[in-house]
Amino acid sequence: MRNTNSPWRKIGFQLLFWALFAAPQFASAGSISVHVTPNNIGSLASFQLTMTSSGMESCTWSRIDNGSVWAWQNQPIPGGANATAYDSGTLSGWAGPATYRWYFSCSDSMGGVYSASALISIAAPAIPPPLPPSVTVNPPSGNVPNVGSWNVDMTPIGSVTSCEYSRSSVEYGGFPATSIPATPFSTGVQNWAGPGVVTYTFRCVDSFGQWSPSASGSVTIGGPALPSGSITGPSSCVVPPSGTSCTAPLSWVTNDPATAMSYLYRDDSTPSVGSGLSGGPSDLLVGFGLGTNIRTFTLVHGGVTLDTKTVAANCSPGESWVSGVCTASALPPNSPIISVSPDPTLEFYGVPLGEYDVQNFTVTNVGPAGSLLTGTAVVSGSGFSCVSGCNYSSLPPGTPHVVQIKFAPTGAAGTRIGQTVFSGGGSATRHLNGTALTLTITGALDFDKVMVGKMKPLTITVSNPSSMTDLGSGVFQTTAPFSCIHQCTYHLAPNTSHTFTIAFNPTVTGAAAAVGTLSTVSGSSFVLTGVGVSPSVKYSEK
Repeated sequence: MRNTNSPWRKIGFQLLFWALFAAPQFASAGSISVHVTPNNIGSLASFQLTMTSSGMESCTWSRIDNGSVWAWQNQPIPGGANATAYDSGTLSGWAGPATYRWYFSCSDSMGGVYSASALISIAAPAIPPPLPPSVTVNPPSGNVPNVGSWNVDMTPIGSVTSCEYSRSSVEYGGFPATSIPATPFSTGVQNWAGPGVVTYTFRCVDSFGQWSPSASGSVTIGGPALPSGSITGPSSCVVPPSGTSCTAPLSWVTNDPATAMSYLYRDDSTPSVGSGLSGGPSDLLVGFGLGTNIRTFTLVHGGVTLDTKTVAANCSPGESWVSGVCTASALPPNSPIISVSPDPTLEFYGVPLGEYDVQNFTVTNVGPAGSLLTGTAVVSGSGFSCVSGCNYSSLPPGTPHVVQIKFAPTGAAGTRIGQTVFSGGGSATRHLNGTALTLTITGALDFDKVMVGKMKPLTITVSNPSSMTDLGSGVFQTTAPFSCIHQCTYHLAPNTSHTFTIAFNPTVTGAAAAVGTLSTVSGSSFVLTGVGVSPSVKYSEK
C-alpha cells in the first residue's frame, strides 16, 4: 500500500523506530520482521517501511495517529509463505508534533500469532511566521481623480494556506476581515466619486496557525473634476485709417466633464459674443468703446471664469486716437513718421525660468526727406526689459534702428504679457508675449509583477521643451533591481526627446522601488516600482 499524505515544508523530525516481536503460541518455522530505511532522515527526506513474513497464512496491518485516532485498522495483506507489506512517504508531509505507529499481525497454519510494530515521532516545527503579503495599488501614486478607476492587488509570500482582507473608509464604509484563498487577489476596478480615502488591509496564515504581519494599500480619490478652458488668438489688431475699431480672430475651448454651455463675454458687453464648449476663430470686435483701446474677453462656464484675453486696437503708423477715431497726426512739414516691426506683437517662445531670450524690434523713419526721428522705447510687463537701442536720435528716413528686448521670466511657469511704447514720429505701441517654462523633468514607470530571476523591460521618453537651452549629454542612472539596458546615453538639445529602455530584474520577492536620474539635468527624477513574485511550486509525494 502507498501513503498519500500531503507535503509539509521546513519541519524538523526526530524518528524512533523499533520492532517488537511476540513469541508464537505454538512452535512454527515461520517468521515476521519489520525494516525501516534509512534509520535517520532529515527534513523533506523520504522513508520506507517494510514488513516481511514467511510460513504465514494471513497478515493484517493497522496504523494509529497521535496515539488516539485509528487512521487505518485491520487492513488485510495477502498472506502466504512470503507476505510483504510496504509503506513509503515524505515525512515533511505530516505535521508535528505527532506520532504515527504501525501494527502488523500474522497467523500461521498451526494457530500461532506473530506481531510487530514500528513508531515514528515527528518533532514540532521550528519555523518563523510567514512574511506579510505584497500589496500594490494601481495607479502607483495611490491618487486618482474623481470617479477615477483603480484597484488594490495582493500577492501572498511564502507557504501559506489562506489569507484575509478588510476595508476601512469613512466615506465609503468598511467591512471586517473576510477570508480569501492564498492566491493572488484583486479588489477589482472601482469607480467611486471623491473626495475620499479607502484602505484595504491583508494578512495570511500558514498551516501552523501563524499569521503574517498585516500589509495595507490605500487610494485617495480626488474631488469632483473642474472644467478648464482657454482663449487663444492675437493680442492686438490694427484699425484702418479713419476707423473706430478692428477685429481679432479669437478661438476658445472648454474641457467640461458636465458638458454644460460656455460663454465668451466682452468687458463692455452684457450679452455674450460667443457660446459653446468651443468656437472660433471668430472675428471679434475691438473698438475704442468706453474711452480705451483695450478690450478684455472672458470665458465663463457655470458662473466660473476659466480664462481672459486682452486685445488692443492700434492705429496705423502716422495715426492716433482722436475722439475714438484713428486720425492722421497733424505733423509739421518734414516731420518724421515712426514705423516699428514686427507689428503688432513680439513673441518669446519657451524661455526656461532662470534663463533669458532677446528679440528685436526695428524702428524706421518713414517720413519725408529731411525729417529726423528721435525718441525712446519704454518697456513694461513682468520679465521684459529693454537692453539695447532703447534711445534713438536723428534717424533719417529709411535708416533702420534695432531695439533689443529681453525676456527673463521668474516665479512660476506660464504666460507673460507686456508692451513697448515708442515715442517720436507720431509714436507707436507694440505688444510683448512671453511663455515661461520649467525644465524639471520627472516621470514614473510601474513594472507590476515580475517573477524572481526574470527580467521585464519598459521604455520611457523624456523631452527638452526649451527652444533655446541645451540640457547636455549624459547617462540614465538608477540602482538595482532596476537598470538601463538600451539607449542609456543621451543628448537633449533644444526641442528634442530621447527614449530609454529600463529593466526590472527582481532577485527576491516583494515590492521594490528606486529613483532614476539624468546625470546632467538637475532635479530630474523618475520613480521606478515593481513587485518580485515567486514561481508556482508543486510538491508531490513518492
